[in-house]
Amino acid sequence: VNEDQYKQKHKKINREIKYLFPGSKEKTLVFSSILTKSSEGEAIGVTTVIRDVTHERELDELRDSFLRTVSHELRTPLTSVIGFIDLVVKSGSEKLTKSQKDYLEIALKGANDLKNLINDLLDLSRIEAGKVRLVLTEIPIATFLEDLRVSFLPLADSRKLSLNVSVTTPDLIVVADQEKLRRVILNLVSNAIKFTEVGGITITCIATAQDVVFSVSDTGIGLLEDERDIIFDKFRQADYSSTRRYEGIGLGLSIVRELIELHGGHTWVESEYKKGSTFSFSIPRSPRATIGE
Repeated sequence: VNEDQYKQKHKKINREIKYLFPGSKEKTLVFSSILTKSSEGEAIGVTTVIRDVTHERELDELRDSFLRTVSHELRTPLTSVIGFIDLVVKSGSEKLTKSQKDYLEIALKGANDLKNLINDLLDLSRIEAGKVRLVLTEIPIATFLEDLRVSFLPLADSRKLSLNVSVTTPDLIVVADQEKLRRVILNLVSNAIKFTEVGGITITCIATAQDVVFSVSDTGIGLLEDERDIIFDKFRQADYSSTRRYEGIGLGLSIVRELIELHGGHTWVESEYKKGSTFSFSIPRSPRATIGE
C-alpha cells in the first residue's frame, strides 16, 4: 500500500488475511491502517491496529450457511403465494370490494418485499462465495447516469425532491459490468430518496488519472459519527427512532461494497447528522479483467 492510497477520501485502509500459527488452527486477522501526521500536517508514518476476528468470521460463516439454506427453502412457496395473490387481484377485480382489493395489495407488497429480501440474501452469499463474475463492457457514463435519473424522477417528484446528475467529463467511457454498476447506483439513490424528506439528491462522476469516482449526495437525515464505519456491514441500518420509520434490514449497502470490491474499487461515506450524506465509490480506469469476460 503506498502513501497515495491513504490520501484518498476514505483515508483508512483495511486488510484481512488468514494466518496459520504454529501449533494452532488458522486465524483471521484484520489490519486497519491510517496515515499518521505531525502537528504541521506532514506524513510521518502509518498507524496499524491488528485484530483477531477468527471467532467473528466463524459465526458469520454459520449464519450465512443458515441464511442460504432458509432462503432457498422459502423461495419456491413464496413464488406461488405471489402468483396466486396476483391472479386473484387481476381475475377477480370486478367481484372484489375496495377493502378486499386494498388488503390483497398490501399482502402482495409484503410478499414482494420478502422476495426482494431473499434475493438480496442469496446474491450476497453468491458474491461472498466468489461465484459472481464481471461481464465488462464500455459504458458511456453521461448517458448511463441520465437514464438512471429519468427512471427515478417519478419517485423523486412524488416526494418533492430534486434529482440532478453532474459528469465532469461528458464523453467519459468507463469499462465495468453495466448491470452491477447500475445496481450499485440504484441502491445508493434509493437509499438517498428514502432517507431524505426535504431538498434533493445529486449524482456526480469525476474522472481522475487512475480511478473514476462516483458519488450520491443527499440532504437527508445523515449519519451519527459512530455509524459511518459500520454502515456498509450486513444487517446494519442507521435508524434513530424507536419506531423504525424506514424499511429494510441493511443489506443494500453490503451488496454495494461487495460489487465495488469485485471491480477492484473502494466505498466510503462522508456525512453530518441531520445535514445529509455523500456515499462514494471508486473503480479503476483500467480494470484487470477482459471486456466481455
